[in-house]
Amino acid sequence: MLDVKEASQDRKEGQLNPPYGGKLVNLIASSDRIANMQSESKDWPSWDLTPRQLCDLGLLMSGGFSPLQGFMNRADYEGVCEKMRLADGTLWPMPDRKSTV
Repeated sequence: MLDVKEASQDRKEGQLNPPYGGKLVNLIASSDRIANMQSESKDWPSWDLTPRQLCDLGLLMSGGFSPLQGFMNRADYEGVCEKMRLADGTLWPMPDRKSTV
């Protein structure tokens, strides 16, 4: 069995583990982009998100769901439901379900 202390010695101090899927996705917009989106979207329809939807959105934006770059498309969703893998073959056991009701 691998000792935690042994495993931590293999990593250099201050070095982080690589993100799952090979890249950390950051979807948080810059201040300029936020202002632009707010002015462009004034007449768009809107709705209140559920606590679960807010949680999923926060995880997407901050990279908690890396390597996802947004909500799953049909190919990713079906792959996860059928084989627990994204369309690119990355292991992903949990489908995201964005309800519109």
